[in-house]
Amino acid sequence: MGPLLLRNLRHMRALLVVLVIAMIGFQVLITNLAAQFDAGPGLNEFFAMLPEMLRRLVGSQIGELTFPGMVAFGFQHPMLLVGALALMILCGTIPAGDRDVGTLDLFLARPIPRRRYVGAVLGCMVLGAMFLVLGMVIGNVIGLATVQVATERPWTDYLPIALNLFSLLLAIGGIALLLATGTGRRGTAVARAVGVTLVLYLFESLGQLSDVTAQLSWLSPFHYFSPVRALLAGGTPWYNAPVLLAIAAVTALLAFRRFERADA
Repeated sequence: MGPLLLRNLRHMRALLVVLVIAMIGFQVLITNLAAQFDAGPGLNEFFAMLPEMLRRLVGSQIGELTFPGMVAFGFQHPMLLVGALALMILCGTIPAGDRDVGTLDLFLARPIPRRRYVGAVLGCMVLGAMFLVLGMVIGNVIGLATVQVATERPWTDYLPIALNLFSLLLAIGGIALLLATGTGRRGTAVARAVGVTLVLYLFESLGQLSDVTAQLSWLSPFHYFSPVRALLAGGTPWYNAPVLLAIAAVTALLAFRRFERADA
């Protein structure tokens, strides 16, 4: 499994390095911007003028423009989250890519158990998610060390958020892997994974708008990743990471079973 894992990591190397550097730089940047926003009341006054629906949506994302809330928002900023999820989807769809170009037949023609092949894909996914989250933590530590704010919290307060993000990335990666094991072309697998991810994110977004649509959010993995709300409420709910890891485990097991039964 080692050579397969190294081969997968080499294919993702360039994107992974770029994303890790971006994670570090962005966390440093948003921490310094949050320190500047925290120095004046102007943005909070603007926030208070927004309609109730927008206040609920924006407040759940950036914590009413407090310094801890904005730093925590850095862990779920759409730009970084899209990049991290893109890497997970690319890792998860490796089987479809190998089948698409014909290398999967070469691998399976050798005495390589199918579970070992899928295990190498999962290993690439886990290591990719770990490096991304580590980059965010490093950027968070550097950023907090460069500012002096009265409401500043130690970097360890943000560590549960990082672990929760790691669980979310594995959950989305597991979904992508399950879709890829039943698809013959990578483009199709990526499109399906992106579509499912967008629908799940939409469920969470709609759930934030009103009590009527709140039930939809429980169907989304993104519901169990709420950095700002968790930080301001005093901690991440205990069930968030287990739920996300359960999604990752179930989808991975289904992918193993589906791939074992596939013709090629």
